[in-house]
Amino acid sequence: MQTAEEETVVAQGAAGIYSIGAVARMLGLSVQTLRAWEDRYGQVVPARSSGGRRLYSRDQVDQLSFVREQIERGLQPSDAHRLLAQRTRDVAQTRAAQRPPAEAVSEQGRPAVLLAERDPYAAEFTDYFLRTEAMPCISRSLPPRPSGFSTPSR
Repeated sequence: MQTAEEETVVAQGAAGIYSIGAVARMLGLSVQTLRAWEDRYGQVVPARSSGGRRLYSRDQVDQLSFVREQIERGLQPSDAHRLLAQRTRDVAQTRAAQRPPAEAVSEQGRPAVLLAERDPYAAEFTDYFLRTEAMPCISRSLPPRPSGFSTPSR
């Protein structure tokens, strides 16, 4: 089963548009195989139409293609799905690591510009970003530099 982070990664792949028959033809698999993998492993679970038909997204087709390729290389289906789960977790962790820190997000949830107060040009940047980009700015004071550390002059 997928964790919330993994479901978010999968959900970012857009809405389901491919029927199970179309996916089976694209991948050279049987419809029964796709249904069995969905029930058995729970890694690729398509959305359902109002009539209950399975609708696969492009990302899910790519995931199933990955599984098929691993099986063609000699892995068992269970191992291929385990590898897909690991790959999905890795993508989720990478995306989480690339998110801006919580302090660099404004109250509205939009990215903010984080400026250090020790920089003599920070006020100019704050003014610039507010005027030209309409981006919120968060200022943080930094501790003084250690003695003997000089600032390059401009």
